[in-house]
Amino acid sequence: MSVSPRARIVKWNLGTTVQGREMIAYAFAPEGQMSPEKPAQAPWRWFLLIAGVHGDEIEGLWVARQMMESLLEEHPYEHIGVVVWPEANPDGTAAGMRYNANGVDLNRNLPTKDWTPEIKNPRYPPGPAAASEPESRAMVALIEAIHPVAIISAHSFSKPQVNANGPSLEWATGVAALCQYPVTQDMGYPSPGCLGTYAGAERGIPTITLEILRGQDENTVLGLHTMTVATAIAHWDRAGGP
Repeated sequence: MSVSPRARIVKWNLGTTVQGREMIAYAFAPEGQMSPEKPAQAPWRWFLLIAGVHGDEIEGLWVARQMMESLLEEHPYEHIGVVVWPEANPDGTAAGMRYNANGVDLNRNLPTKDWTPEIKNPRYPPGPAAASEPESRAMVALIEAIHPVAIISAHSFSKPQVNANGPSLEWATGVAALCQYPVTQDMGYPSPGCLGTYAGAERGIPTITLEILRGQDENTVLGLHTMTVATAIAHWDRAGGP
């Protein structure tokens, strides 16, 4: 793979998981500029792409990794940098399971106003306390450090959708037109402690949970969703222009 000499990428170590695996995010700066050495605001605005919050949702990881490959070849965005955290739950990914190594659903563990220790559904254990897990604390610290202009969190589900949180409905509608998924603003069941609430509803960061149709082969997933995500990011590059 040839890498553009103008490509700018740094690795940010966000800490370690319950089992001691490193959590690595990759920061891609606009061409000709260098990213900071640790998560921080920059002269440009950051877009945040997250995948692998649930370790058994491999489709999102495929897309995040392909986006990284594309950004290494060329950074097509003039006004924004892109931070990719391709494995937000490395222990879960290694085990092929939804939860982290403590058996916590990380998308129910963020410190939202509606967080509760009550297990409303056995599939979604929220943990003993809000942000009790190192992966959740890393998520909070990253968002607070870079103040992203927008976020996509790539998941997979039997009911594909573009779930919009915060001031993101217009953006989500455009994204949905690309992948032909419905736009939703409610998953249809309680989700206290989720990223959409933490970043979107409570902090006003346009946040999309991209629920890719689960069970497709890798080529099919990448053929549609890499373009979808790249175009979704380009929306914010245009919005940040002169």
